[in-house]
Amino acid sequence: MKETKLDNLCRIVIPVSIRKNLSMKQGTPLKIEQVDDYIVIRLAKNVCRLCGSHAVSRSKLMICDTCIEKIKKI
Repeated sequence: MKETKLDNLCRIVIPVSIRKNLSMKQGTPLKIEQVDDYIVIRLAKNVCRLCGSHAVSRSKLMICDTCIEKIKKI
């Protein structure tokens, strides 16, 4: 478990190792909720794991068609 704290604007910084493991980058949509005395932060569903686009058509892979096409060209 990683520890972090709120900054002077009450923002939470997600540690780099977690962001990398989840392929998160600036603008990645998140859901945040309170469950009893816990704060739960999750990746929003149906978001491309590579680019963060909401246009995910490959639901099992969680990758959008644009990224699939880019991968095919490599």
